[in-house]
Amino acid sequence: MIALIQRVTRASVTVEDEVTGEIGPGLLVLLGVEKKMTNKKRIVCASACWDTVSSAMLTAR
Repeated sequence: MIALIQRVTRASVTVEDEVTGEIGPGLLVLLGVEKKMTNKKRIVCASACWDTVSSAMLTAR
């Protein structure tokens, strides 16, 4: 697993020339997981990232 957490003023995801998601100011998390990882392990990784992001947001206030 690899994760990148980036503070952004705005961000968007475009798939086949169509914006599928966008946010304003906040934190963008790019999470890469391996195909061989189980769903349980993916959930654990996502949860760990969420804990980090939540902590960073509280600290930044």
